[in-house]
Amino acid sequence: MIKQALAIAVTLILFGPACMARVGSDIKVPRDAAATCQGHCQSIGMQLSAVAVMANNVGCICQFGREPQAARSAQAGEQEAVTAGMATIMLQEEAMRQQQQYQQQQQYQQQQFH
Repeated sequence: MIKQALAIAVTLILFGPACMARVGSDIKVPRDAAATCQGHCQSIGMQLSAVAVMANNVGCICQFGREPQAARSAQAGEQEAVTAGMATIMLQEEAMRQQQQYQQQQQYQQQQFH
C-alpha cells in the first residue's frame, strides 16, 4: 500500500500539472485524459487504475500488477482515489503557498529600493 501511495504521489508530481481542469459546471477535462494517463502509467511500468478530477486537476492513478480492472475491489479504487486526491490538494496548496511567499518577497524588495 505504501508503494502504491508513493507511486501515485510521484505520478501526480511529475504529470499532474500537465493535466489541468477547472472545477465547476464549466469544467474542461481533455477528451484524451484517459489515454494520456495510460501513457504516463505505462512509461513508469505501471497500469492505469483510474483518472481522478479533483482540486482543479486531472490526476492519473497508476498501480503495479496485471490484474484486470474488474477484479479490483471498489473499496481499493476508492482508497486510491482519496489518496491521489489528497496528494493533489497538498501539492496545489504548497504551490500556492510558495507563490504567495515569492510575491511577498518581491513586494518587500520593491519597498526597500523605493
